Formats: sequence, C-alpha cells, structure tokens
Amino acid sequence: MCKNMTKLTFSSILSARAVLGPDCFKKKPFAGGVHHDFLDCVEKPAKGSQQPAVARRSNKGAEEDENLKEGFLLQQWMDTGVYEAIDKQYLKTLSLIIAKSDKVEDELSDEVLENYTIKYQYAEDGDVLMATSEDGEAVVCTKENSK
Repeated sequence: MCKNMTKLTFSSILSARAVLGPDCFKKKPFAGGVHHDFLDCVEKPAKGSQQPAVARRSNKGAEEDENLKEGFLLQQWMDTGVYEAIDKQYLKTLSLIIAKSDKVEDELSDEVLENYTIKYQYAEDGDVLMATSEDGEAVVCTKENSK
C-alpha cells in the first residue's frame, strides 16, 4: 500500500499541476474503488516477451511524445528505485519539487514554486509510517497491506 500511496500522491500532484500531459495518466481505482489519476506512461511488452518496457507513444505530436518520455522516466524511477528503497527500508524522505526554469543572461535560474515531501519511518514488525508533513496526517502501511 505504501508504494501505491507514494505513486498516488505524486501522480495526483503532477496531474493537478499539469506538469505532464494528460496522456501520461490513467484513471485507476484505489481506496474503496474511487478512481484517481495514476502516472502510466509505460507500453508494456506482450506477455512472455523478453522486450523491455518502453514509453508509450502519442498520436498528438512531438510535444506529447516528449511528455510521455519524461513521464516514463519518472515512472521507471518510481517503480524500480523508489519501490526498492521502500522494500529495503532505505528511503527516509522523498521530495517532489516543482520549479520554474528561466534562462537569464545565459544562466539558468530555478525558482521553486512548490515542494512536497513524504517521510517514511519503519517499524521492526515491517509496518511503514508515511507522513506528508511533520504535523500532517500519517498513513500506517502494515505488512499485510503493503503490496
């Protein structure tokens, strides 16, 4: 559940802020069947195929294809690196920073517009506590619901 909650949190922010195009998301049921936007840019290979997953393609043009490539890289990072770090209890803090990049006098200047942080704590029994801020609500993911 922690993996899905992490993906849902980031997907919701990225979708609501239009950081990636709408083709980067698919509505999927979660938490009682309510449908949410989930990051989904992967073209999965046919069953039994040895081909690696690749970014989906759009018929809407180069800009949307670029969004799908960026979403694909983010999704691959989440699905492999972040999930593995949660499984191995390495991940303590994960941040999503939305910044505005401007080129001013041949130098890049990044202005942070929004910063979202998820903190993880691990119990000896395998439960994981996720909190989106120090005084915010926390979610406890037990071993039984952590898939």
